[in-house]
Amino acid sequence: MSNYTPTNRSNPCPICEKTNGNCRTFEDGENILCMTFTDQFAQVPNFKFIGLTDDRLWGKWVPDDNRTLTQAEREQRRQELSRRRQERIDAENQCRAEALPAVERDRLYRQLLAQLSLHPSDREDLKRRGLTDEQIGAVGYKSVEQWQRLDQELPHTLPGVSLDGRSLITPRSGYLCPIRDVDGLIVGFQLRSRLSDGPRYSWFTGKTKKRPNGPTPHTPIGELPLSVVKPFDIAQGPPERIERDADSGCEAIALVEGLGAKPVVLAQKLGLLTLGSAGGMFAASAKTLKLTLDQLGIKNIEFY
Repeated sequence: MSNYTPTNRSNPCPICEKTNGNCRTFEDGENILCMTFTDQFAQVPNFKFIGLTDDRLWGKWVPDDNRTLTQAEREQRRQELSRRRQERIDAENQCRAEALPAVERDRLYRQLLAQLSLHPSDREDLKRRGLTDEQIGAVGYKSVEQWQRLDQELPHTLPGVSLDGRSLITPRSGYLCPIRDVDGLIVGFQLRSRLSDGPRYSWFTGKTKKRPNGPTPHTPIGELPLSVVKPFDIAQGPPERIERDADSGCEAIALVEGLGAKPVVLAQKLGLLTLGSAGGMFAASAKTLKLTLDQLGIKNIEFY
């Protein structure tokens, strides 16, 4: 295959018409790599989908009948792409305050994790933090690359999923840290960046500069989720109540800053049910904290 040229204003992608440089055209004129349309269901006139690249980032396209699109056909396709995008943005604006319930998030996020794997360097990072392979698997840590492509489409209403439903809003590569609620349901993620520059942790969200009303990790009550972790049997059901000094009438839990590996590691080291909060801002999720403690039947907290 000859040398490629990234798309630009003077060289738009023949498949999606975008000019942002994500797609590739080749000198032979017979091969095109498109990052927008990555399956045969796109039904692009006069072009044929022949598969994905090895890294699964681009769809490979070739001319179907050697006929180039007319200017009118190009304009029609550009208008159709713009219409579809605007429809989804309008829908987001209308239901901006709505958040998917925990059960639905858990179901969809498990579908997401099933499409991903864990990069060796990310696994080693988690081991350095004190987790075993068994614990890493139980929690469900998975790696993502920049603008991670998906094999199966997910709803764009799910926080962290792009408007096309076939990629993730992951501007930095790293691994996803699942956040489970008191019922053991995955209600969100934080992304731990693999890069040393910039923020190490960021929320997995659909809100961006271009999507100001995109779905955020906030729960239906309007607060950011807390991570509820119990020792040992992390993946099975709601956390168990851990009995301490019977005479004191107290049950001990640990409160820790962070939603990544830290609450998981602490839960194993202390043998305590552990609650984690982004930046240690438990007050910002006060309702969630109260509901969690009420469901666990905990009235008193011992601080460590």
